[in-house]
Amino acid sequence: MKGREKDHRRSKTLFHWPEQDYESESDISISNARLRFLFDNIKSGVAVYRAVNKGEDFIFVDFNHSAEEMEGIKKENLIGKSVLEVFPGVKQFGLFDVFQRVWRTGQSEHHPISIYRDERGVRWRDNYVYRSPSGEVIAVYEDVTERKRSELALRMSEQRFRAIADYTYDWESWVSPGGNLLWVNPAVERISDYSVAECMKMAGFPMPMIYEQDSEKVAAVLRDARENVGGKCEGVEFRIRRKDGAIIWVEMSWQSIFDNKGVFQGYRSSIRDITERKLAENALRASEEKYRALVENIDIGIALIDADHNIVMANSATGRLFGRPVSELIGKKCYERFEKGGTVHKYCPGEEAMRSGRRETVEAEAVHEDGSRFAVRINSFPVFGEYGTTNAFIELIEDITERKIGEEKLQESQEQYRAFIENFHGIAFRGKLDFTPIFFHGAVEKITGYTEQEFIAAKPRWDQIIYPDDLHIVYHGQSENLRITPGFSLSREYRILRKDGQIRWVYETIQNLCDKDGKITLVQGAVYDITDRKEAEERIRSLARFPSENPFPVLRISKDGTILYSNRAGSVFLNTWGTQVGQSAPEKWTKLAQETLASGNRQIEEIRLDDRMFSLTLAPIAEEGYVNVYGIDITERKRAEDERERLLKELGRIC
Repeated sequence: MKGREKDHRRSKTLFHWPEQDYESESDISISNARLRFLFDNIKSGVAVYRAVNKGEDFIFVDFNHSAEEMEGIKKENLIGKSVLEVFPGVKQFGLFDVFQRVWRTGQSEHHPISIYRDERGVRWRDNYVYRSPSGEVIAVYEDVTERKRSELALRMSEQRFRAIADYTYDWESWVSPGGNLLWVNPAVERISDYSVAECMKMAGFPMPMIYEQDSEKVAAVLRDARENVGGKCEGVEFRIRRKDGAIIWVEMSWQSIFDNKGVFQGYRSSIRDITERKLAENALRASEEKYRALVENIDIGIALIDADHNIVMANSATGRLFGRPVSELIGKKCYERFEKGGTVHKYCPGEEAMRSGRRETVEAEAVHEDGSRFAVRINSFPVFGEYGTTNAFIELIEDITERKIGEEKLQESQEQYRAFIENFHGIAFRGKLDFTPIFFHGAVEKITGYTEQEFIAAKPRWDQIIYPDDLHIVYHGQSENLRITPGFSLSREYRILRKDGQIRWVYETIQNLCDKDGKITLVQGAVYDITDRKEAEERIRSLARFPSENPFPVLRISKDGTILYSNRAGSVFLNTWGTQVGQSAPEKWTKLAQETLASGNRQIEEIRLDDRMFSLTLAPIAEEGYVNVYGIDITERKRAEDERERLLKELGRIC
């Protein structure tokens, strides 16, 4: 009996059962039964280990029911097995070192709450480790995974709110049902120059900062936000006066807020700065008005033609040239309307311009609606799309019938020529190869500022008034053939310096003349002032480049879905949609254009193209029956948002 008592006391349990003397084996059995009941029914997990190999490993001796439920392992499947085999992550967890220290020293240790990981998952554990008098190592531990997850979820919820609320780029506000400001994010200072503290103290927020001419409109919108419970509104544009006095354009959206019981808590408003967009729209509108004024009042036909030779745009002068209303030209093939042909001409300057990427010029015959023919000079300019590819061309069509007649008359007798030249708007000339003149007739003084007599006296010679940078045009290249090839003729354009210092552009046709022996002795020809035309061409090129040089996509879609325009950056959408300027937009975008025109409000859509994200704003131009589409690349912003969401999900998985 005493020996058993001694053994029992030597194996005092981890529960620190109080010391007492047992009178009989029955008392010991009762005590052991109590301890077993406590061991099996305690909510904490309890694992008992025996050290082997001098503490190099620990073998499971016992495992209570709570531990089985926590770990999803039956006791019979681990008794006698190494803790390193059953829980391979125990060393990384740090608990194995605790086992060894407690086994060696006999000092109990608390292994604080830590994350345990293995192939079965991730759990949080709180361990207390003891050594029994018999040398067994006992671990009593709690599964605190759910508690830690709840704590982390609460912390993440608060961080997520702050990340969204305080770092959202737009100005976000929460207004009570009574119209009092409850919260505003720091973005308000970037947009309005007013701090959060100033806004919270501002009576009637945000009305004191609303631009005077828009205050009535904004007051009605805010009143609707308070009274229209459950409603929402988007795309309200108005102006505000910043604290520094600057007036900017903003766009507001609002939506009702309810708590989890469905009680109305006021409304949330989002305001963003759209000043740059409004300036771009105004600039584009001003450019378009300037373009219309120039194109419609110039006496040269101008037409925009797509790669399939469909006429996309034409000015009034084009209609007059060919005897048809402009409306009957749009959408038709250029070779059908301009030449009465059934197919593209073998040398089409537009085709050549798209192929070469530079201006191409040709003189040809055009056909009027009444069947009459007239001479034209066509300058074709390529229109570049995305990545420098050409997808259309612009033609400047000039009626040169009068000039052609002049050239033909130039070949007639001197008397007929002189009679004609009196009313000639250019300069007719004849001279030697060294620029010594024989005669100058026509608008000599009007074009050059010098009189005919000054040129005849070689004060100055004609080559002395040619702009220095253009001298190579008259001395080199094809011009050399005038000196060496009998019967040679050419046309050329270059600049001259007038007597008053002005620079003028001229167009010259010139041919050489031979004596009876076939020796080249003279040149003759005509010079025309084409400065107005050259300036018009430059303005057309400049205007044509305005949206095309915009780094962001700009498109225009008509009410019936026809794509009227796209700059170079917008071509990526046309390629993705499988369409082009002059053809129909996809059904979705046609409907969006119609809805935008019908509502009169802007719409914003996001679209993914390959690995890029764009935000497209559809702006209605109701009076013209089309919408302008302005695109902004938001790829980096979306990537940042996706990365944040990924990190949040990763934290949730770990927990």
